[in-house]
Amino acid sequence: MRYSPQARRANSQISRRPTRWLGATGALALCLLACTPRPPRFEYAQLASQRMGRNMDYAVYLPGAWSAGERLPLIVFLHGAGDGPNALDQAGIGNLLDRPGAPRAIIVAPRGDRGFWENWASGERPYRDWVMRELVPAVQRRYHTLPCPSDCHVIGISMGGYGALMMALREPGAFSSVAALSAPIYTAESVKPFYDSWLWNLLLPIEDIWGPYDPSKIATRDLHLQWHSNADLHGSRLLLAWGDQDLPNLRAGNERLHQHLTEHGIAHEAVLFRGGHKWASWTTVVLDALRWGLEPELD
Repeated sequence: MRYSPQARRANSQISRRPTRWLGATGALALCLLACTPRPPRFEYAQLASQRMGRNMDYAVYLPGAWSAGERLPLIVFLHGAGDGPNALDQAGIGNLLDRPGAPRAIIVAPRGDRGFWENWASGERPYRDWVMRELVPAVQRRYHTLPCPSDCHVIGISMGGYGALMMALREPGAFSSVAALSAPIYTAESVKPFYDSWLWNLLLPIEDIWGPYDPSKIATRDLHLQWHSNADLHGSRLLLAWGDQDLPNLRAGNERLHQHLTEHGIAHEAVLFRGGHKWASWTTVVLDALRWGLEPELD
């Protein structure tokens, strides 16, 4: 286990200059629009999801100077409860990724509401299928990203960290790396108070998402019961990160899973970072996790 390095904030701001169009005709302008490298940006769009039965929002980060001829890795970012597809944009991640030496990748951030990135037990909202069966293939086609699983990665924060771990479990081998930051991690026993909490039942449709409390069904998503060897990760590299001031249950859950993985000889990276359950603490950790996923030699 190690501490991640503290944030190093540059004193100067990165300047942004508007694109200057040199042509006078519409044809030339269209050519320049298609051919001229652009500054880093987030694009926002919707996809008509047959599985969700409605239009679903998503955001795509494109690095500076990207053009359609450049094939890059794809990172799927799963936001936390209370956030949305614009979470990375609001946190300023795009500008940080534009700094020299930052890894280059296309990042897709889907909408997950408060659905925990699960295929709901009620059958009403298959969030995992919307991401894996609809959005990821569509983004791969549109932006010509490098092939999965060798160049596909998933990273999630809080609720999204849980989702990333469930992606690793339910979609074995789909991602080259899996990073879960400040993720809620439970066992079949430790999740019982969550089911019994009137507050959590007020905030979340728990039984719609996971069904009634049933230890035998919960065991199928208990990583302590499902992961026994490196083979169970199906080639995916795994990162767990949590803050020294994170929520107590989250600290305990991550420490417990880290211990389990260590005892079973399952390769993983465990990072205890300085900070709590908030974006002010996560920004630097997200950058570290992106670099870790894209540059395995940094392990």
